[in-house]
Amino acid sequence: MNIEITYKQAEFHEKCDEIMRQTINGRKYFYSHELLDYFIEQVEKKVTTFKEESCFFRARTNDGNLGEYSAFKLGNVGISTIPYGCRFNKLNDDQKKHNMEIERNKEILSNISGGFYGYDINGCSVPPKYIYIEKGRANSEYVRNLYLANNKETAVHEIKPTLNAYVNVARFTNKRKLSVVDLTIDKFNKFDTLEDYFCFYIAWMFTKPIEDDTRIYTFTDFITQLIEFKIKNIDGIAYSSSMNPGGICYSIFKYEDCIPKDSRVYKIKGHSYSFEKIDTAILDNYLGENQ
Repeated sequence: MNIEITYKQAEFHEKCDEIMRQTINGRKYFYSHELLDYFIEQVEKKVTTFKEESCFFRARTNDGNLGEYSAFKLGNVGISTIPYGCRFNKLNDDQKKHNMEIERNKEILSNISGGFYGYDINGCSVPPKYIYIEKGRANSEYVRNLYLANNKETAVHEIKPTLNAYVNVARFTNKRKLSVVDLTIDKFNKFDTLEDYFCFYIAWMFTKPIEDDTRIYTFTDFITQLIEFKIKNIDGIAYSSSMNPGGICYSIFKYEDCIPKDSRVYKIKGHSYSFEKIDTAILDNYLGENQ
């Protein structure tokens, strides 16, 4: 979305930054503001409903260490039906060499049952309870929200795989009707008042690329909790992808509401970037980012 920046909006941005700093500095659980109340009033009107059996996607990097979540190996050509960990004494030399190479490289593991290749039905969903869950863009520590995307391209972009990496992309469907608050950036295109700009500011925080500084997650997590607490019968949020223009990401509050239907393994063959020079005044005064 192309945005014209004005000095007035730069002032709005500074005020919005102050609210964000209040949450980052540990006051989020007892912090309130009239702008937050206005934001909730506005997003209550921006709810998208997905009928049962809608389609979503989730990608995970395949590091070759799937453990209990994979029972079969996937070879360079076709599917090997040799169970993971079986003895090789009944195989010919070529088969032994082939399977030993797969074991050594640990590039792809696959479970061929039920249409799942790579991670099985359990591995495609949220991590198990014994795995530590870090704070994310729309979840607190230890909270297992299910992150999905509207297409497999966005799902893959969001995990930032390296060249030649293998990724597992699973297709999910929802077991019941889902209602999500739509925070995609194009839904907030008014900047004339501080109140409207604040709504845009929040949507931008959800789509802003995060590198090393994850403190913004404290703010976006606070907004996610505020939405879940203040708006009744909401099952998640939608926000614009930070990696794939036009893509949409979802954070579903109850991961049990969606189930994986199948999965496939893909190899990353290349990356493509387009870029243009940006006025440094915009970055310094408006987005607060460096050149």
